[in-house]
Amino acid sequence: MRMPRFLLARTCSPYPLLPVLLPTLLFLLLSNNLLAAPMVEVIALRGSGEVIANGKTTALAVGLQLQQGAEIRTHSPGRAKLRFPDNSVVIVSDASRMTIEQLTEEAAVNTKPSAFVSELFTHQAKQLTQVQLMLATGLIGQQVTPGEEKSWSVRSRSSVTAVRGTEFQVAVNPDQTSEIHISSGSISVTPVTTASPQTARQQTTRQQTDAQGATRFVLDQPNQGIDCRLNLGCDQPKVWGAKRVNAMLERLSGI
Repeated sequence: MRMPRFLLARTCSPYPLLPVLLPTLLFLLLSNNLLAAPMVEVIALRGSGEVIANGKTTALAVGLQLQQGAEIRTHSPGRAKLRFPDNSVVIVSDASRMTIEQLTEEAAVNTKPSAFVSELFTHQAKQLTQVQLMLATGLIGQQVTPGEEKSWSVRSRSSVTAVRGTEFQVAVNPDQTSEIHISSGSISVTPVTTASPQTARQQTTRQQTDAQGATRFVLDQPNQGIDCRLNLGCDQPKVWGAKRVNAMLERLSGI
């Protein structure tokens, strides 16, 4: 009995299930590229520390990949340098606690249809759109890559610092006083306070009000700094002296 040619070809194929599995494999590949969470990489470490994520504690190490929700705790000594998906860099100083509260990417608009297959089988082009860090205590220094579509902020119990692209430092002391210093670019600082307008300090210089009516201070000159106290608001921004600036930057050096 002669077997039909099409049946013989299918039976003798070295990959008989490939036509069935190909759509599934393609779906999984697409899902992996579309749903992969953005990562922050530890690129340098001086000393030691740990990361708490998903209920697990892991020792800080170069090459470690961190996702949204990870809390970094450095020892003394324990300075860590982190690289974000947009190549922004954050240095977490000794004896600090910082949480990556939000880390969001969106698909970048691709105007080259011919690049679709290449992106599909590698990584779909994405852009970082939102970063929110929570500094509980300690000091962090940041070099934020400029981006019009990106929102980057650092939160503490006494202030919220927002930036588009700049180099600045934020320190939180044990009494929850925040010290914010700018090296270049521009930042805005909003105090976190429950004080009423009658009892809050009078603020005038470089003061703005956002859509919710909250006071906001703009720092746009090198070496300007501002101090914010829990429930008491912020002092006026002013240019810090070299001694204070150098003392802060020294805590971020050597890594």
